[in-house]
Amino acid sequence: MTFLHRGFLRNAVRPLMGALVSLALLPSASAQTVRRLAAVPAASAARVALPNTVSGRAATAQVVGHLPGETQLLGMKLYLKPTAEQTAALTQLLADQQNPGSPNYHKWLTPQQYGAQFGLGDDDLAVLQSWLQARGFSVDEVAPSRNFITFSG
Repeated sequence: MTFLHRGFLRNAVRPLMGALVSLALLPSASAQTVRRLAAVPAASAARVALPNTVSGRAATAQVVGHLPGETQLLGMKLYLKPTAEQTAALTQLLADQQNPGSPNYHKWLTPQQYGAQFGLGDDDLAVLQSWLQARGFSVDEVAPSRNFITFSG
């Protein structure tokens, strides 16, 4: 059995991640802070190299062989970057939670409440799950905070 350099293997899915994360950065279509994708993910037939997506360790790694096509990669995570609006709303909430004069003073959020306010919406989550599954991946877990998805394939 042949193996890839560990750093290369870890970064082998970065172009996929970059493409999916860029979808999550699309402007919010809702007045609420829940993120909404403006479009469904593009077809993967056209591949685009994303600049600065390969770590230095992976760029200098020596390939020692290719993995067999049936090799399963387990526990990959797709992290979803919050929009500027979500980041601003979270910054305000954190300030309010520390301000004794605020109605939100020391009112902490559960991961589910955080996800409802600052995570990916149900419709968009369904789009990402369908996109992954259509490409042979299985969705293992959606974080309660709705800011990352664990998948395998």
